[in-house]
Amino acid sequence: MERLIYTSYSDIEFRSLLNEILQPLVASEIQKIVFSTNHSPPNTDSEYLTRKEVCKLLSISLPTLSRLMKSEILKAKIVGCSYRFSKHQIDKYMHSTKAK
Repeated sequence: MERLIYTSYSDIEFRSLLNEILQPLVASEIQKIVFSTNHSPPNTDSEYLTRKEVCKLLSISLPTLSRLMKSEILKAKIVGCSYRFSKHQIDKYMHSTKAK
């Protein structure tokens, strides 16, 4: 849906004003966000993997992953129509299988 703005400025003047006012404002806000964020590596606890990524990481097939899910060795979250696995949980599973 298009919105109409009624102004006494011509189209060219209005675009020029937008460029002069909005571009520096947006650029400064982006710089504030970028420089205010913590530059530490992302928290792996909140990282999630797809079924294919888990299979590749564990070197297993999709049917094997399904069996691990059914036996509740690996638990997945349903996001929309797909499964997501916590990277932390997968790392924990990998370390537990190495110990055996």
